[in-house]
Amino acid sequence: MKGSFILILLLSAFTLQSQTFEIRTINIGGGVIGVQMRETSGVNLPNTLEDALVDLSFSICWPSSYNINLGAVVNVSPTYTMNKAGGEVTNSGIEYQQFAADAQPIDFPQNWVVNQWYTIMTISNNLAGVGFGTFSICPNTPPLNLERNIGLADKITNEFFDYTPAINGSAQNVQIGPLVLDQEKILAAEYFIDTDPGVGNGTPINITQGDVVNGSFTLSVVGVSAGFHRLYIRGKNKSGQWGFVSSQLFKVEGAVVANPADETIVAAEYFIDTDPGVGN
Repeated sequence: MKGSFILILLLSAFTLQSQTFEIRTINIGGGVIGVQMRETSGVNLPNTLEDALVDLSFSICWPSSYNINLGAVVNVSPTYTMNKAGGEVTNSGIEYQQFAADAQPIDFPQNWVVNQWYTIMTISNNLAGVGFGTFSICPNTPPLNLERNIGLADKITNEFFDYTPAINGSAQNVQIGPLVLDQEKILAAEYFIDTDPGVGNGTPINITQGDVVNGSFTLSVVGVSAGFHRLYIRGKNKSGQWGFVSSQLFKVEGAVVANPADETIVAAEYFIDTDPGVGN
């Protein structure tokens, strides 16, 4: 009987240890960097009401040549209570800033579904550089050996499990300096209706390039159903950066056909008092 009890515990520990995680930085826009994590295998978190987050730490790194510093952490909701852990460190032309959760342990802030990204925090830079840059999660390598870890615990059994998230992607083209007028010149524009097909995949709009673009264009609503829809427009500057979308609600009064000749009236009918049905 005792041997069976031990086997059950071992199987439980093996199941928890089979979980894997990933972490990445993303470009939020306007010099803001986001940090996201996801679980790539295992069970959804928390898999029981006993799951607690006891450790969450990572570092962001960028070239020292940017001449910028990171600002204050913005904890998103639900919060993972992240803060800077010490000051920035310079080594071999790279700047490092470590972050850690400042309240341990805490109830797991939100439910994690396997393979879905969750934003842990955002942080801005002071825009003291020039142009755009890349910010990455630091590897756990010498000489600094910065910690990259997520620790989970069962609040009932007091079992602890540590995982090292794999790095999956960096925040690229992050603004690190004030935009100059030449960078802000609008070179291209596109539109889409209701559903975003992805940046650069909308319907192109013919524009006259400039710092400010005013004009009109013909919107094709062929195949768009009758009713209310939303039009989205965005532009791209000289540096290849797409801006935020602007949107406007509009209404299609009736279904639009590709060939207007198909709407030519070719027949008519009448009835008195009682409708016998269309075509009768």
